[in-house]
Amino acid sequence: MPEKSGVSPEQWPFQIESIADVEPLEKRYPQIVPQAQADSAAWRGMHLFTVNCASCHRINGGGDGAVGPDLNLPFNPTEYFQEDFLRRLIRDSSSVRNWPQRVMPAFSETVLSDTQLDDLLAYLHQMAKQKAAAPQPQSSPQSPQQ
Repeated sequence: MPEKSGVSPEQWPFQIESIADVEPLEKRYPQIVPQAQADSAAWRGMHLFTVNCASCHRINGGGDGAVGPDLNLPFNPTEYFQEDFLRRLIRDSSSVRNWPQRVMPAFSETVLSDTQLDDLLAYLHQMAKQKAAAPQPQSSPQSPQQ
């Protein structure tokens, strides 16, 4: 049971295929590491991202998530959401956007405290300043006109 395991309900595995010992995300994907002091809000926010968000999202193309969008490319949500709406989106995405295929869980105060949410937003703000170069689409050679 999630409540007895110390694992938050959003992270409780329900269909395990395999278990592997891998390096932490920040070692495998250095582009997700904030250029900030190790004890800063942005650094704490990165750790919250890896625990709560990285199973679905990536940052600067780095990470294993493939369900939700990259949270920095082409734009970071701090660039197009007002802060109060971004907080609402994280707390309960259906309060801001709702559609039948929506899968983002709600991150209540019992899962992510207000202080932790502040740290997560500090991380997103920092990463908006650290955009990786957006991948360019592969250009195909133009066929000659006949």
